[in-house]
Amino acid sequence: MIVQQHDAVHSLTPAQCEQLHPRLEKGARERRLQQIDRRIAGGHGGLTLAFTSDRYELHGRDPITREDGCLARYEAHADVGLVDMHASAHEDLTFLRELLAEAFSKIRDLQQQISRTAAHAEGASASPRPSQCEVSCAGQCAALHGREEKAHPDYSAEAAMKCSDSAFVAYLVAEHGLEQDAPPEFVAGALRNALGIASRKDLNTDPAAATRWRDLKADFDAWRMHGPHG
Repeated sequence: MIVQQHDAVHSLTPAQCEQLHPRLEKGARERRLQQIDRRIAGGHGGLTLAFTSDRYELHGRDPITREDGCLARYEAHADVGLVDMHASAHEDLTFLRELLAEAFSKIRDLQQQISRTAAHAEGASASPRPSQCEVSCAGQCAALHGREEKAHPDYSAEAAMKCSDSAFVAYLVAEHGLEQDAPPEFVAGALRNALGIASRKDLNTDPAAATRWRDLKADFDAWRMHGPHG
């Protein structure tokens, strides 16, 4: 880390950087993450949003009785965004926890690379050539890793974006029984029903669901070009 002060540039040691950016105690962070993981693992496994004449209802599996039924009710005038946030909370938390776990894994890998590079630099001769080669190799490995990640598209995020596409919503209305002018959470529910999945994340973990999503996109493209089927 480089700090400039009074026209002078100073290089800070890792220990000084740590003092400038204090972190939470490691054990406390791990306990908190374990609590979150237990909540996710013991959750309802997904909620279904229903709308009656006078209220919204969230249906799912009670984590205590393990029975399916109505878990929450909202008056008809309740904020739709809040209701949708509650309905999607378990799915969103699971998605974010997976991202966090992936980030932690990459951080650990980078820390190991930094340690190896530092150890190599200490034992190397005065010539900078070996460390330059190591940096170049690390860059090539990172580029290769990036290409490997691109080979696995994020169908879950893609499906979420499609649900805000007016043409795609019109397609769900015409071909998959979605009611006209349905609220956003109903659009997401219609898509899950059309694909036979409980959660959008299934599109990234279930090959059969991913295939159905690709087929549905192809059907949507054909519908958009040629109009409704039949």
